[in-house]
Amino acid sequence: KTEEAIALFSAVIDSATQFTIAYNFRGLAHCEAGHFYEAIDDFSAAIAKRPDYALAYNNRGYVLLLIGGLEKAAVQDFSKAIELKPDFAKAYYNRGNALQELKRTDDALASYNKAVSLQPGHVRARWAKAFAYLPGVATGTDDLDVLRNQFQHALTEFDAWLSAHSPEDAYTAVGTRQPFYLAYQAPNNRALLSQYGDLCRKMMAPWESRNQIHVTTASRPKIQIGLVSAYVHEH
Repeated sequence: KTEEAIALFSAVIDSATQFTIAYNFRGLAHCEAGHFYEAIDDFSAAIAKRPDYALAYNNRGYVLLLIGGLEKAAVQDFSKAIELKPDFAKAYYNRGNALQELKRTDDALASYNKAVSLQPGHVRARWAKAFAYLPGVATGTDDLDVLRNQFQHALTEFDAWLSAHSPEDAYTAVGTRQPFYLAYQAPNNRALLSQYGDLCRKMMAPWESRNQIHVTTASRPKIQIGLVSAYVHEH
């Protein structure tokens, strides 16, 4: 399907090179197919033809973020998208993600907060905001305790919001952020991991109900866990 979409938009571009939106859509199709540099070329072509195309700036920044190591360029694209479209909640969210990768936590939080103020139901921005408090490498024990407490408080706030609003798309946030760095911290993480797990289960519940998926808890003292990860080979 993705390759068919690329071919279709290519045909449109060949017949009408001024059709700017086709470059953007083909870029999205390339991104979906994992053709990141082709996607960047298409978004850049769309921008060249229409310099005020905020969506193309946002999409190019997103691909730069996916590639990795290009976060500063991604921030520039997201900022340009915001300059052109100040109410662009998704661009604020994406910029927050890029800033967080650059360890600019305060700036990332400001972007997440703006995304939420523009779109209160933006589940991913609220979830990312909570995880922005989770420390990677703390400078000392006091810093670590403070940051862990802030993370716990942020999860509690997210839980309260989730209970009050029950957004149907909450499941889309699951997996976008994980408490990876807790494994590198000496304190007991059981409470935080339990809180995180309960929230993921809560976010997935409406989706499971709609798709008639029934999850049962086995009544046995031990469970077997299998891990499938693309990152295990890096450790």
